[in-house]
Amino acid sequence: MTLTLENFDLIKCFIEQQTDLWGKENIFLGMEVSKPDPNAHSENDDRVLSKELMQKIPVVEAKEIHSKRGLKFSHQSDKLSQIQTFSERLHSYNNESFLGSGSIRSKVMFVSALTTQENFRNKKIYSEDVQGVFVRMLKKMMFELNEIYLTPAFKFFIEQPSNNDKMLARNILKEQLKIIGPRYLFLLGEKAAHIFLENELEIDAMRGQVYNFHGKKTIVTHCPSKLVESKSLFWEVYEDMKLFRKIYDSEIGDKPPMA
Repeated sequence: MTLTLENFDLIKCFIEQQTDLWGKENIFLGMEVSKPDPNAHSENDDRVLSKELMQKIPVVEAKEIHSKRGLKFSHQSDKLSQIQTFSERLHSYNNESFLGSGSIRSKVMFVSALTTQENFRNKKIYSEDVQGVFVRMLKKMMFELNEIYLTPAFKFFIEQPSNNDKMLARNILKEQLKIIGPRYLFLLGEKAAHIFLENELEIDAMRGQVYNFHGKKTIVTHCPSKLVESKSLFWEVYEDMKLFRKIYDSEIGDKPPMA
């Protein structure tokens, strides 16, 4: 392959993001390396190099410059092992990281961008009052908290996210979707929608539509924290929930009518 300027840019982007995510000393973990085998001999050399696979970590693959990046995972047989492994890798990078909570066999995943540093430390996404509103939202849709998966947009606290932070958030969510395999995605709040739909529209311009985020039917609605501030927004959320249930009922149909 002829190395062009674009090829070098791809390599640079790859190394920069790997270094940012895992630290400079860890970016080559998971790559196949040669290691001396002291028990092996040949006619030409007292030592024969045998290939040994080192500990694997999620690796960022750059297919196009500044776009279409994904995290590669070592194969594991079950969802729980994959999620635990990924969580451990992120925790080794940032000990306040948090992937999310809920059922890893959920049909619907919720993403929120409003997680405080204190909540990250306590391994939760919402404070008690906001969590209560979120649970009521779910019950209106005839779902229980243990039936869904809730994840923060950023997996550790970032006060002023850069474009690279947002790109990494999209990559990680893509891999969560691959592991958990929900059919539907809720983006809770304007900030979450901006990150994953990659636009700067106001939330009212994004609501009431069905988007596609990497094969998942995606709906935008208000973050439950906004309902704590303004209870009148609940009726807008209710309309978004009805839109979701219309799709859900036509495709799965295992829930009673909305309350």
